[in-house]
Amino acid sequence: MLNFVKALKEMETIDIDQIQKIIALSHVVQEKEAAQQTKDELDDVGRKSLLQRVQQQLNAPVYAHGNNNNIPAQNSSVMGS
Repeated sequence: MLNFVKALKEMETIDIDQIQKIIALSHVVQEKEAAQQTKDELDDVGRKSLLQRVQQQLNAPVYAHGNNNNIPAQNSSVMGS
């Protein structure tokens, strides 16, 4: 009960301007956190997109140099046999 009375006493000394400043600071912090979360999500999406593109390129067939028929290149160890 004593803590409650002390809290009420402290609230009497805080004026409305101070409360408004505290609320405004709270909003700024929330906005910054939301912006950081959005940035992190966009970074994650960008990384996933880049990873998918790299995987697609790695899985794409390799074509022989100068081959206009787009026939995949043969393994050189097989060709030499």
